[in-house]
Parts: sequence; structure tokens; C-alpha cells
Amino acid sequence: MNWSRLIAVALMLKAPVSAAEVPAPMALVVMLKVITYDLAFDPQNRTDFVICIPVAPEQKAEAEQTMKLLEGVGSSKLGAHHVRIKTVAAEKLGPALDAEHASAVLLLPDTPPALVAEQRQEASKRKLYMLALDPAMVTEQQSMLGVAEESGKPKIVLNPRLAKALGIEFNASVLKVARLVR
Repeated sequence: MNWSRLIAVALMLKAPVSAAEVPAPMALVVMLKVITYDLAFDPQNRTDFVICIPVAPEQKAEAEQTMKLLEGVGSSKLGAHHVRIKTVAAEKLGPALDAEHASAVLLLPDTPPALVAEQRQEASKRKLYMLALDPAMVTEQQSMLGVAEESGKPKIVLNPRLAKALGIEFNASVLKVARLVR
């Protein structure tokens, strides 16, 4: 599935969205496209690009709904990488990230701050991309990358300090169009 078709599908989804929220599929597609601008990203690598969604017991319903929304994204490609999206138990995150050979962690909205801190620590140890469906998590220094709505359009929200700590360096073109969180 190509990116333009995937974005069109994401736009057509009838997910409940607040005025300032980008639909989850579109947000993830935009974040995946931004990842290709990481100077260390190898689009020719044929391994799977695995996105793990840590789920606490109280987040199971939200995780199921998010997985349904993201079904089409999970069958896409990122360069030569096949994208796979997996939910993992938050309390066993470290071993799950290793077992799945994770490339990224996707934080669910409304994840409690203490749990976010644990997830960020596990992702940082492994130098994984930290993605958030709620752009406020980037603004609050909890995640590296998110997408917000600005003037009716998706806007990249990037925490360059956290990205650098993860060993991620983005092309200058991304830095020019993103809202940078300092």
C-alpha cells in the first residue's frame, strides 16, 4: 500500500475526533513518514519495523479500539520494512520489546505519567523511536514525536532533545516544518 493511498484511507475513517485531534491512523502514517527522515534510518533494511503499544490493564479497551483504527497502517511498508503493530503488556515491557525486536514504542493517550516514564526509560535503553498519539505528550516532554492539528492540517510535533538522546537526528527539512518542543 503506498503512502498517499494510506493517508487517503486515514482521512476517510469516521473515528470520533475532537477539534484539535488528528485521527490515529493519519497521525501514525505521518509519524512513520517523518521517521524516514532520520539520518540513520535505512530504508533498504528488510527487517520488520515493529511498533509496540504498551498497554496497562486499565487501557485494554482503548488499546483494542486503537488497534482496530490502525489495521490498515499495520499492512503498510516503511521503505523495505514491513510495518507490524503489536500490543504488549506494560508491566512486561522490557522483555516484550526485546522479544518483538521493536523499532518504536507508541504511547496511548491518557497513559498515566508514571507509566509513561517507565515506558520512556525502556525505549531509551534500546534507542527506540518514541511516538505518541496525543501530541500533548510531546509538549510535556514525555515522547519524541507526535502529530497535532494546526489550521485544519496535520502538524509534526517534535522534541529534538529527546530525539537526540535516543540517537536520532532528523533531516533539516523535517526540523523546518515541525513544531519543535524545547
